[in-house]
Amino acid sequence: MAEITNSFNADVVIIGGGIAGLATAYYLSQKQHLSIILLEKDSIPNPNNSSYGDERMYRRMYSHEYLAELQDYSLKEWEMLESQHDCQLLRQLDTPSRSSKIIVRDS
Repeated sequence: MAEITNSFNADVVIIGGGIAGLATAYYLSQKQHLSIILLEKDSIPNPNNSSYGDERMYRRMYSHEYLAELQDYSLKEWEMLESQHDCQLLRQLDTPSRSSKIIVRDS
């Protein structure tokens, strides 16, 4: 691991550049005027993280009402990110055996 020889000042330091760390940095940068440092020991994206890769499934199968509501909110946030950044992050596929949808992240 590289030794840090410089000193930095920041309002917020986030340790970990996985999905939670990146989301935290993104939303703090959108809602606040803060200086943010994100520390990650590996590359971003990290091929060893569970959220890395071309295909991830988003499914609506939670039995607890709160988790189902959170999932709906999450999908709206993905759509907002796509709109703000003029890119496609999710692709919705019809499933032949049921009326639900499967959503995968495009590469």
